[in-house]
Amino acid sequence: KRPTEAGDVIVDAGAAAEDYVERPHLLRLLLAWAYLDAAEIVAAQRPKDELDYIEVVGMQLLAQALEITLKAYLSWSGFPEQELEGFRHDLAALTKTCGKWMLDTRPIGPIVDRISEPYKQHWYRYPTPGEVPLVDLRTAIPLCRQTWRVVELSPSEQRRGIKTRPDLSKPLRRDDAPS
Repeated sequence: KRPTEAGDVIVDAGAAAEDYVERPHLLRLLLAWAYLDAAEIVAAQRPKDELDYIEVVGMQLLAQALEITLKAYLSWSGFPEQELEGFRHDLAALTKTCGKWMLDTRPIGPIVDRISEPYKQHWYRYPTPGEVPLVDLRTAIPLCRQTWRVVELSPSEQRRGIKTRPDLSKPLRRDDAPS
């Protein structure tokens, strides 16, 4: 981060990304958490029983967080990076593959069933008049965070029951990776 003369803060994503070249799953986890935070902010802005386009924005953020979280899991599990691009934005295919790679996807299953196709078709990014499938963000976000927390542990740590996690509140460097 660096402040500009106007007081704005600019994040040099290129420099930050260099620290994650060998561990792209960590960068994905950081981004996914940020998307979940943003979805939570959007959910808090909308009156409880009222629906408008801000809800659609929240759905895009939620789906983006899920996509990145699932890709982080596959990456950390040893799934080839170049093959991750083949999933594009297909949450259903990502969820199914993560299940085959031993991630318990039951908490997010109903969410993915509801939003995978609209997300894949970019309906949340480019909404048009008519019905767009939604889920309750206030219910969905905690379930997505639960899955994120499972993914935060490496697959080998999950199998061994290790509870130590990298501190993802600050950028990690190659030399301070958890052992």
